[in-house]
Amino acid sequence: MSATAEPRRTLRPSPWRTACVVWLAAASAFGGEPQTSGVGARALAEVELVAPARASYVGEVVLLRVEFAVDEALTQPGWPQLFAQPLDVPVQLDAAWLDAPPFGRALAAPVLEPTGSASFATAHGPARAQRLAEEARGAQRLERFAYTRLVVAERAGRFELEAPRLRFATAARVERDVFDSDVAVDTRFVSVVGSPRELEIRALPEEGRPARFDGAIGRFELHSEFAPRDLRVGEPLALTLVVSGTGDLASFAAPRIADSNEWHLLGVLDRSTETSRTFRYELRALSAGETPGPRVEFAYFDPDAASYRTLASPMFTVRVAETAPKEPIAGGEPEPARLLPWLVALVVGLVALALGIARRVGAGARRGAGGVREHAELERALASPEADLETAWTAFLASQLGIAPNAVSSHDLAARLTRAGAPPDVAERAARTLGDLVGARFGGAAARTTRQELVALARELESALARAARD
Repeated sequence: MSATAEPRRTLRPSPWRTACVVWLAAASAFGGEPQTSGVGARALAEVELVAPARASYVGEVVLLRVEFAVDEALTQPGWPQLFAQPLDVPVQLDAAWLDAPPFGRALAAPVLEPTGSASFATAHGPARAQRLAEEARGAQRLERFAYTRLVVAERAGRFELEAPRLRFATAARVERDVFDSDVAVDTRFVSVVGSPRELEIRALPEEGRPARFDGAIGRFELHSEFAPRDLRVGEPLALTLVVSGTGDLASFAAPRIADSNEWHLLGVLDRSTETSRTFRYELRALSAGETPGPRVEFAYFDPDAASYRTLASPMFTVRVAETAPKEPIAGGEPEPARLLPWLVALVVGLVALALGIARRVGAGARRGAGGVREHAELERALASPEADLETAWTAFLASQLGIAPNAVSSHDLAARLTRAGAPPDVAERAARTLGDLVGARFGGAAARTTRQELVALARELESALARAARD
């Protein structure tokens, strides 16, 4: 039996094979065996940490960016994969601060669409990196990528971020299989290491801090709009404020409305996107006239300028009419001036008569039989599971005060109930209950008052007002 030599194959050049030749040549020049890191690995890949050059501040969103490049061969079919799940770029990026930064809290990694990005691995599993422009170095072509993490700084001091490490696999040689495909032989794991970086985090300065500063740090813009331009006393005004820019948009509360005697704040709706927050304030006008609109101030710290800044919504005016328009006088022109004294005397007499009846007779009757009807109205309104507690309670308070429902909610509701004869503690509970019900409608905590408690409070309030009317 004799043996025959297998014909020698001529291998076609390919990026895959060229990269392995580069690897083997570099390894031989440094001792003959491929190492886990060194010039050979650096011929195939590189990694770099990009961090802010200036000092950052507690509360600021710090951008950490890892840029890495690999020889185009690593992205070709057939290159050794690190895991069973194939990756677009078969590398693993390691650095403890990627998920546990020493100076703060890592935010969720941004979601990248498959177009314009590539899959790779971190210590916690697959991730996606943004594709950057390719780079040519002589005959070699490098594909470049960037992986970004956002970290909210929570501690002041100097922190060293360890060097990022990029791991991948290569082979000692390449052979052809029976299907005439490249096959890696003697696969080994190698890595390249970048450089560490030091990061300085400073506390926010006390000097120049505005009274309305609520923790917003970044660079922001403020846009606002309002509607309607004409309304009546007690009717709602919607003021919409949009805060956009860079920074942690979830780190601050709704900007506060400037104190005003013309407007009562009912509540605020808050909606967020990745790049903005929208606040919708609902207010009610308290007085008629050409009323200056409510102003909102938003204070933030600009880390680039290292100073505080304050933005304010533009000034505007709203035309507010009385609750009900006056009826025109029928019959055309008024009576001659000689009848004026008689008219004045008649009006004064009628007013005095009405006040006397209301205080001595009519009020007691209304608080009695009429009050029972009002309780019946309230209890019937609350009997349905779909009943709107806020609407029912507002209507009841309006009936007790003798005003329109849209004029009930105001900053001085408790004071008005007290002047009508309610004890201060009962008046305060009634006003606070309405405030809780209104706040629940605007996304606040759910109102804690039950239907039974609402009816009990209504009876207590009505009884107190009836006693005051009789006295």
